[in-house]
Amino acid sequence: MSASKDKVKNLQRSLFRRLRTAIEYKAAWQHQHVVIADRFFPSTQRCSNCGFIKTTDSYGGKMTLQGDSIYHDHDTYRCYECGTVMNRDENAVQNLIAYAAGLPPERVTVH
Repeated sequence: MSASKDKVKNLQRSLFRRLRTAIEYKAAWQHQHVVIADRFFPSTQRCSNCGFIKTTDSYGGKMTLQGDSIYHDHDTYRCYECGTVMNRDENAVQNLIAYAAGLPPERVTVH
């Protein structure tokens, strides 16, 4: 990797760190708690309805920016276990809310 790529990566990391610090500061000021999800938490791969996790070995494979190996629609999450079809971002939000609440993903529904 060239030196300029390293500098760009370090700058990007420092900007995200500054954003995180600002969010934590504002939350503490408002007496709120910030939950940071594990960087490997599969929020876009897990079905918020049944908890099924898409992996490279599972039917259809993982979701990527081009969709998965069966459906090439990036914005739509399709669960091959329970048949749920929903917006990919809404699915991820429901999974992150369940993560923050410490509940299994099938226990929290956002309206």
